[in-house]
Amino acid sequence: LCDRVFIVPGEMVSEWFRCIPEKKPFLHGNGYNVISKIKKEEFHDYALELYPIIKPKMAKKGLKGSVNVASFMREYSNFGIVGLVLSGFITALFFLFIEFVYKDADIKIKLALNLFLIFLLSSGALSTLIFSGGWLFLIGLFFIFKKEFNEC
Repeated sequence: LCDRVFIVPGEMVSEWFRCIPEKKPFLHGNGYNVISKIKKEEFHDYALELYPIIKPKMAKKGLKGSVNVASFMREYSNFGIVGLVLSGFITALFFLFIEFVYKDADIKIKLALNLFLIFLLSSGALSTLIFSGGWLFLIGLFFIFKKEFNEC
């Protein structure tokens, strides 16, 4: 369990950096389904495409899978260093938003409601956590019930 939480995410980030652009090219936006449709080019999911490169023994056995990816690696695989900077900027803006919403909250409440999702950024996209991961919903609920939290 500790390996899966603390070692594997960092290992996968280093593997993505090893593979891109050496073995797989930068995608120039085609790693996002919406952008590839707009450009009328093929969509590439490197989480799936890198699996046989990163896990060749498993792929040789006929297994198919995906490799987890830290939130900033999708931007890197699409736009290189510029993507890393952009991802950092967007993440920082989101953290500023969180800080604004939770500005009057006790640090224990702020950590309890956000720390797990922050940890998940090591294995998933920020957009996924915000929308389908429920982070935005959780922030919204806190905002609605902020007065009740302050009364505790």
